[in-house]
Amino acid sequence: MVDVWTRQQTLAEVLRAYTYDNRHSGYFQGMGYMALILLKEVVDAENTFWMLTAVMKNFGVASLYSDINGMLYFHYICLRKHSPKLSKHLLLQGIRPSMYAQSWYLSAFVRDLPYEHALRVWDVFLLKGKCFLLQVGIALIELKADRLMASTELGELINIISDLDNIPSADELIETARSIHITDSQLMILATSFEEYKKKPYEAYLDDDLKEFSSRKMLD
Repeated sequence: MVDVWTRQQTLAEVLRAYTYDNRHSGYFQGMGYMALILLKEVVDAENTFWMLTAVMKNFGVASLYSDINGMLYFHYICLRKHSPKLSKHLLLQGIRPSMYAQSWYLSAFVRDLPYEHALRVWDVFLLKGKCFLLQVGIALIELKADRLMASTELGELINIISDLDNIPSADELIETARSIHITDSQLMILATSFEEYKKKPYEAYLDDDLKEFSSRKMLD
């Protein structure tokens, strides 16, 4: 049985080694959570280091840190496509992805989900890649659709979204995520407009939609 102190020291050793080996990128917020879930399953420092390196380089995770706004934009576009009414409702109440989803993606859900759920997410993530993280993000919203649609109070909506301790079973979360059709090719299409997107932060796209939704609401 590994004690907490030993695991903490080993985790620090892994993160220092990764940062030294990747001086161009260094350490990013949320990386510690990814290293921790690997360490708890792999146990020893050397294999955890190589697993973390592989995840960062081969599964598109490094890009989460270099441009988290891009991931939040993808989250918004995918939610708007798969749940247009829910997406519109959240936007009209002032809810933006940056209010709840940033830590989800920066830690690949390790920070926010119950550990059993996070393990199941990582099982599929390591098989399917980064697009599955988006599927999980959309699923977490859709699983609470009825409660979210019934509320118009900003604080209550944030609490509903942020409460991940009382979500359905890990099996239901994975099943719901898999039912949401998001592919790597779709993300690549969105990424082709990356340079244009950089000129116009994703918050501006939300503002454009908000103006349109508000205008339509006035005409109802």
